[in-house]
Amino acid sequence: MGYYQLSLDKKLSKIWKKDKYCKKLKRKIAPFKPGEIILMRISERLRNVKDLECIYVGRKITTILDEVIGADYFGTTQNRKRFYHLVNKITTQSRFECVYLSSLSKDYDIKRIPWLQEENLDESQSRQMLRRTNLYLLTYIVKPLIKHFYHALKNFRGYEVKFIPRRKWHSHQHKIFNEIVGLRYLIAIDFEACKSRGTLRLFPKIDSDRLEYRPLISPTKCSVQMKIKLRRLLKQIDHLAREISASSNVSLFVAWKRYSKSTAGQRIYGVKLDIKDAFGNVNVERLCYIITESKLNETDKDFIINHIRNQYVSFHKKFYRWNHGLLQGDRLSSSLCNLFLSDFETTHLLPFRKPDQLLHRIVDDYFFCSTNESDMEHFEHVIRCTFELNDSKTQRVTNNNTNYEIIYFGQVFNLTSREVVLREGVLSDINSNFGMLKKLIPEGCKQDIVQRTLSFPYNNHCFKRMELNTKFNTEEKVLKNFFEGMIFVAFKFDAAVMAIRDYRQDADDIPSLTLILEKVICDYSNIVYFKIRRGPSQGEYFRDNITFRLLKNIAYRAFILVLRKSFEFYKGIIKDIKENNNLYLDLENFQLSVENFSKLPYNFENVNLGRRSKI
Repeated sequence: MGYYQLSLDKKLSKIWKKDKYCKKLKRKIAPFKPGEIILMRISERLRNVKDLECIYVGRKITTILDEVIGADYFGTTQNRKRFYHLVNKITTQSRFECVYLSSLSKDYDIKRIPWLQEENLDESQSRQMLRRTNLYLLTYIVKPLIKHFYHALKNFRGYEVKFIPRRKWHSHQHKIFNEIVGLRYLIAIDFEACKSRGTLRLFPKIDSDRLEYRPLISPTKCSVQMKIKLRRLLKQIDHLAREISASSNVSLFVAWKRYSKSTAGQRIYGVKLDIKDAFGNVNVERLCYIITESKLNETDKDFIINHIRNQYVSFHKKFYRWNHGLLQGDRLSSSLCNLFLSDFETTHLLPFRKPDQLLHRIVDDYFFCSTNESDMEHFEHVIRCTFELNDSKTQRVTNNNTNYEIIYFGQVFNLTSREVVLREGVLSDINSNFGMLKKLIPEGCKQDIVQRTLSFPYNNHCFKRMELNTKFNTEEKVLKNFFEGMIFVAFKFDAAVMAIRDYRQDADDIPSLTLILEKVICDYSNIVYFKIRRGPSQGEYFRDNITFRLLKNIAYRAFILVLRKSFEFYKGIIKDIKENNNLYLDLENFQLSVENFSKLPYNFENVNLGRRSKI
């Protein structure tokens, strides 16, 4: 039957069907049928709400809908709650999420809907009519109402969608725009003199209450020939950056492994620095000079330099030239920024490449370690002389503090033991990590969405060599890292289940859910078991004590800990796991106890299961 997209965007993918009935009804001037008449009344109430906006600001969307959609439409409270279940999915959506069109009429008590009985249709036709009218409500009533009061802000990195009060959003955008115009980051131009490269977006870094922002460009579509050319240039720029500097070319795993071995038994000091506005602080003149002096052909040099100097964008239907370094989001910006930082390293950071020092960079984050504390202080001074740093993100391990850990690239590096631990940031909602598959899956097989979402390639960032090796990690640390990774997978399991769950549906009513969970646990345990024993991961701390059964039982315990947060919903699955599996942990050969796997890691403690709307 197809999907219905939850996004508030107007653009629809081909797999999300468009309904001719909705279009036809929208254009109709004089309704005659009972269903059409009641929808016109609802549309009139929506206009009244928009006219009296000040009265409704701050109210929950469902509270406003109670006034817009009268009881004469749903007939019963249960029908209304079933519809609000879909509304809740819209207000808690992740990017690209959708629902099956059948859910717009499935399990509704159609005999209690007055206007539907007046249509004199059989049950099949009545459900089809209800599906069409509910589709009309979602498309022309619910979504416009949400968009009137809120701005849907998409996280450009993950799948998260935040709803910000529209007045607050406009105020935030207006203040930032005035600031960047005052700083001459944006210079107004005549559109006839340029070709806009895309639309400028001003994303809040934390929230819309602060004037911290990230300028991003949404590039316009380009031709196939241009895409091919840009890909070729990207490879050439990346190759040029690798030739200039190696600080970001060496694998972090390889770099840390070598450094841990070469400094064994020595005290090391470290610092992690985050460059503030790395793209904006790129010196355009210096970057153009690097390109000019490179071995690229003259045509490519001219194209890249013109691309750097003429960054034309549109903002609120007006046209500007970006005048502050490089604009993030442009097709060449990441590689050009990397090239500029590589040149900076060659010019200023060569003295920090000694055998007793480690220098590594990922994008705009620097990680530096040395056996001499003064080297660390000197390194930070050199960086500060050229760039402004995010002091709130600066981390140090010195003689003056008791902290021996630095968080870098999602991992915690212990500079005393040399161990590395997986560290997801402190989370409150896992929905931003869940993305609905775009491929249409038949409704009878919708449990496949859960299975595919949890397949190992989509979640392997939690099980990298960095955490699962025994070259600088003990087997105890490997088990803890595996446990935390499986906690993340368990939360993602819940997010996928909530995406396919119907109104008031129990976990036991979703086909094959327990089988999917068991398959996921077996697959992950098997992959990680062989990953630990593989040559590149096996090191001096390998004692061959980690068994497949131990990994599997740790994974089961991780899932139970997470699913227990919503015990009433998952109690059948939890019962099956406990009855069908011996969850005993054989930890005699480890300096660990069962308590290490009996509570959630602190960064997952506040994550909620289910979906609770904030608007």
